[in-house]
Amino acid sequence: MGTGVSSRLGRWLVVAALATASAPVAAGEERHKWWQSARVRAEVGLSDSQAQQIEAIFQETLPQLQAAKAELDRRQAVLTRLIEASSADEAQVVEAIERVEAARSAAAKLRTLMLYRMHRILTPEQRARLKAYHDRAETGRSDRRRY
Repeated sequence: MGTGVSSRLGRWLVVAALATASAPVAAGEERHKWWQSARVRAEVGLSDSQAQQIEAIFQETLPQLQAAKAELDRRQAVLTRLIEASSADEAQVVEAIERVEAARSAAAKLRTLMLYRMHRILTPEQRARLKAYHDRAETGRSDRRRY
């Protein structure tokens, strides 16, 4: 795979992540699964079959994502307790940090693989339309944050 293809895929994965990101939303806004939004589906040209396939990927991955998040939270809590106690050996803190980062990496890998699987369901034209939609949505969110 050439640099251009992997670079485009990386940008698409970042854009696709916006749809299911856990960042706070503005008052009155609601998170949604983009593949279930009538507006997004119409703009992207997503078929019922594609939406069902993407939902299946999401549902298949969700338990793994939830388990990875729970593991990350657990490891983060251990690290927080070590740091707050201020009595841990530095090597213990380093080991706890490494465990937190390994858990964070495992969760990110799962999520990125899920997004890649979703990406493969879309045509190149649909990916371009989805990116344009998310670019506009992100610009709108940025504008609202300024006020």
